[in-house]
Amino acid sequence: MEQHIYCFGCSQSEVVDYIFHKYRHYHSFWYSGWSCRGLGKYFSMISTIIKHPKSKIILCFGSVDIDFNYYYKQKVKKETINDINFITEMSNSLNNLKLFLEKQHHEVVLCFPYVPLPQSNSEFAKNSIHPNKQLRLNLWLDFIKNIKNMSCENTVICDISIYLMNYGILKLLRNKPDHHPNFIITQHYLLYEFHKQNLFKNITSKSLPKKLYNHVIRTLPKII
Repeated sequence: MEQHIYCFGCSQSEVVDYIFHKYRHYHSFWYSGWSCRGLGKYFSMISTIIKHPKSKIILCFGSVDIDFNYYYKQKVKKETINDINFITEMSNSLNNLKLFLEKQHHEVVLCFPYVPLPQSNSEFAKNSIHPNKQLRLNLWLDFIKNIKNMSCENTVICDISIYLMNYGILKLLRNKPDHHPNFIITQHYLLYEFHKQNLFKNITSKSLPKKLYNHVIRTLPKII
């Protein structure tokens, strides 16, 4: 019996859709603007969505907090942000979701499929994304390090940050301004990392899409 795979996360998770585009037991539940720090109120929703016992659950969170929420708190709300507290809040929230799903006997994969990109010239990016790319990159790497430090030995973590930095962050940019990297490039690194973790060996790089999909915004359901 083939295992069902669910993916939850922000829109950076869309790259996972590329890898499993031919897998009939894959269920995609990423949403645009889904914050890592706000995960607590969605535990029940996530649990209800998962219909199959002992599923593989891929979690991809963190981009929204670092690329958008940090700058919003700083620029709009005029808050002084303690970076350590900010990252700790993110890490605790993601780890709590992992533990919650594991108690329901699911297998969890923590996935970090991107790195922060330079701010594009679009009006959206200029008004929403922190212009200091190095700051965002440092926060992202600190977040991943924090997660690794608090995780037990058998936690499966697929982090492709080092591959992408070695490849060259500027080479990951799309032709049109976007805060998402070119998934046609990053999908190969993510599949490679999956295989390194002995995951999804039945999927080959030859089966991956050759062209980017039209990105469609998914609105996160409101939890009252």
